[in-house]
Amino acid sequence: MMTHFDRMARNAGTAALTVALLLSVFISGSGAAFADTSPVLAADQDIESGSSGPITVRRSMGLAFLAGSALLAVQGFDLKDEADEFYDSYKLATDQVEIEKFYQRTTNRDVKSQVSWALAAAFGITGLRLIFTGGEPAATAQHSTLTSSATRPAGPSMSLVPAVTPRVVGLRLQRHFY
Repeated sequence: MMTHFDRMARNAGTAALTVALLLSVFISGSGAAFADTSPVLAADQDIESGSSGPITVRRSMGLAFLAGSALLAVQGFDLKDEADEFYDSYKLATDQVEIEKFYQRTTNRDVKSQVSWALAAAFGITGLRLIFTGGEPAATAQHSTLTSSATRPAGPSMSLVPAVTPRVVGLRLQRHFY
């Protein structure tokens, strides 16, 4: 069983990790997390990320997602420990009302811990993607959009298009004439 002191120490460690991540973002020198929001951007500045330094808004958000992932993982372990304690009480209970109450609490905490771990994994993956991938500069994105329509074959082409209507989800084969 986990003692109250162990839970406090775990929560304090998670809070310290979160504060350290946020401080590293905000005290990062010239590439601050929240760059100047002037409407005119420099030519080398990435529009999607907000700044051009090593620490961008995109990477700052990635760090925030990683901190959230750590918090959710710790919360999942705390909920699992509570579920184990309720299960021990469930096994020792003799009254039918107490048995039902401990069973409900056990399953409740167990489901919540699994959801916390799943969300922690999703937040962690999203945070890593935000940190390690950069956005495509606007000029490059616009150029690729313009060239893709210019390189289309001259004749009719076909494509699969999502067909979503009430109560029906499917694909539609569509023929392009121009």
